[in-house]
Amino acid sequence: MRKNRKMSRRMSVVTVQFMHAGAVMVAVFAMAILNLLASSSCTQLKDSIGAKTAQLKKLEDECQREAARWAEMQTTERLEAALVRHGLAMRAPRPAQIV
Repeated sequence: MRKNRKMSRRMSVVTVQFMHAGAVMVAVFAMAILNLLASSSCTQLKDSIGAKTAQLKKLEDECQREAARWAEMQTTERLEAALVRHGLAMRAPRPAQIV
């Protein structure tokens, strides 16, 4: 048969205190890991936002350039040159014409 071993009261208190200290250490370790993961995630999001912002700026600049080119193509001189180049005998409407 098995012997009935009684733990002394002092041993019981030491064990409980050790378990509490261990739980605190595990909690601190878990908090440190969570902090590192959150920091990494925030850094990754910051880099992603920076890349998207740079891409947006590039696209806005390209849009402005294309709008300027389109506006330049719509000038009267350019339209007349394009009509002559394509062999069309047309001119811009004059105010005296009824359109």
